[in-house]
Amino acid sequence: MGHGWACVPDGRVVEFTEPAKRLTHEARRALYDDLTSGRVQPEDVPGVKVVRDASGELVD
Repeated sequence: MGHGWACVPDGRVVEFTEPAKRLTHEARRALYDDLTSGRVQPEDVPGVKVVRDASGELVD
């Protein structure tokens, strides 16, 4: 698991923000696994923000 970020299957990079940062280690690990496997989309999770799009450009 990264330091509060993950790369999802479509190439976007996401960052964990509040409230995702407050999850237990086990819950953050499960969320990381769900995001990186594509089972969960970043837009569906409070506290997960897309910071780079699939082309690598920063997202505001």
